[in-house]
Amino acid sequence: MKKIKHFITFCCLLITTYTLSQEQFSNEILNNVKKYGTDVEKSFQITETANFQIDTNNSIILKNGLRSSNYLNPSSWESIKEEVEVKSINIVFSKYPIRKNGYSMNHKLLFNRLKNLFLIDPLLNDSIIDWNIILHTNCKNDIQVDSLFHGIIIEYKNEEILDARQISDLTIPTKTYASRFIETIVAFNDLPKKVLLDIKTRNPIEKTEILIDYFEELLKDTLETEVTSTFLKDHINLINKFIRNYGNINDTIVYNVFDRNRQWKNALIVADWTGSMYQHGAQALLWHTVNFKTSGIEYFTLFNDGDLKSTASKKIGETDGVYFEKADNIDKIIKLYQLIMLKGEGGDGPENDIEGILKGIEKYPMHSEIILIADNNACVRDMDLIKYIDKPVRVIICGFNNLSGINPQYLHIAKETGGSVHTIDLDIHNLQVKLNKKGEINSLIDYDFKIGSPDCYNPKSIYTESKFDNRIYTNLDSLKSAKKRVVNLDLSSQSLEKIPSKIGYLKNLEILDISDNAISELPKQISRLRKLKTLRISGNNFTNNYIDYIKKILPNATIENQ
Repeated sequence: MKKIKHFITFCCLLITTYTLSQEQFSNEILNNVKKYGTDVEKSFQITETANFQIDTNNSIILKNGLRSSNYLNPSSWESIKEEVEVKSINIVFSKYPIRKNGYSMNHKLLFNRLKNLFLIDPLLNDSIIDWNIILHTNCKNDIQVDSLFHGIIIEYKNEEILDARQISDLTIPTKTYASRFIETIVAFNDLPKKVLLDIKTRNPIEKTEILIDYFEELLKDTLETEVTSTFLKDHINLINKFIRNYGNINDTIVYNVFDRNRQWKNALIVADWTGSMYQHGAQALLWHTVNFKTSGIEYFTLFNDGDLKSTASKKIGETDGVYFEKADNIDKIIKLYQLIMLKGEGGDGPENDIEGILKGIEKYPMHSEIILIADNNACVRDMDLIKYIDKPVRVIICGFNNLSGINPQYLHIAKETGGSVHTIDLDIHNLQVKLNKKGEINSLIDYDFKIGSPDCYNPKSIYTESKFDNRIYTNLDSLKSAKKRVVNLDLSSQSLEKIPSKIGYLKNLEILDISDNAISELPKQISRLRKLKTLRISGNNFTNNYIDYIKKILPNATIENQ
């Protein structure tokens, strides 16, 4: 029980998903290495490699040493930090020494590296950044290990790539995205020598294209594999290996829910197949394989919110990135998992859950049950489509804890379709909920569950058409180096009498809400906001003549004054 309470506390401290701009690591965590060391380690995506090579394109390298937490070249980042947008931070360690009980990460060293990094730039302590650990594995002795790179790699976005995504759909993963999975996929699969030779000297994008072609070709095979006891045993081991590589074997929520609900027959599984959800979708396949003769799972539909389609080009119901396979084709599903990973994971935060459900229903209309394996920490992009679902949806809530609460959108899906909600311990049928004045779910009757923030109900936080950032910023003074990625700024109801001139630096701003303040005029720099689409000004002290003036200097923006 103590461990459970401690883990819940850690999750709350690490990141509260439904607030806007968040630190990734709080002071409480960073100053308590003994208490939070293991939890922080588990929060990283960890990749092991025997042949690590540094890609200096769109990256800044900060060097430590094998056992040092001090950075030798902090000015390398300080000279560029105001001009770029950080995508990911990779912390490079050696998996050394390996003792009798195996390798144990030096948590004190990890925490000190993080603290010293944030001394260089506090804005790097941001939950929007992808955090990874890379472990060298070719470590035989001190001399060899000392020769390896140890430190931080800060990867940032390339402005030219972002501009290209704005005008066209990107159909192959970026170099940064591809490099996350390639080595693991190569190690996980028994690839033909021809494929191994072909990818040996290629860059990450070329390797990804080759692997996508390889898996797509395999999935064209229409021959059915004979499912024997040996086949099942081998694939149970293979799926467990997959979960170990891409998730946390201690989180068994999906497996537990299926084990409790063996009455589900002829079931269509619809699973979010992005980032942290890989382990959960794989648990459904594991349970199906372990219980193959009696399993009621018949079909799989996997969605990833549009592969790597740009946010601006995503349309509700047509986001795509939805894939299908029959449950008995276990070997194909494992290959499909990896193909979808290579294809992308949506890019922005919200997911196309309802589109996945509807396309699954269309593909497999003969199903009897719909089970949605949902990411509690992601908004649903396409709630407007829920009216087209005509069968109950059983929602398995992954990533739930009592402190952050249940995402109310998933309660809404279960309630509206006559379905149910499932946590690691409970199956909740016949949902009874209370609504606030806005029609949002704010409590679950008869259950002592906290309901998560209603932010996901807010269209502004879900449908912002921007390649940069889905967050709604609310404090102009806190933007600093984030100014290039700010698209949505909400300064409403803050008793403001004026807007500072630095607003003009937000060159990608599309939505500005200054309603319900005491503003009578705007700074002349407002005219620099060439991409502004919507300006909300109601509840201020603007004269009609001044509003006409605003319309002239912002001819491409819609001025909302009601």
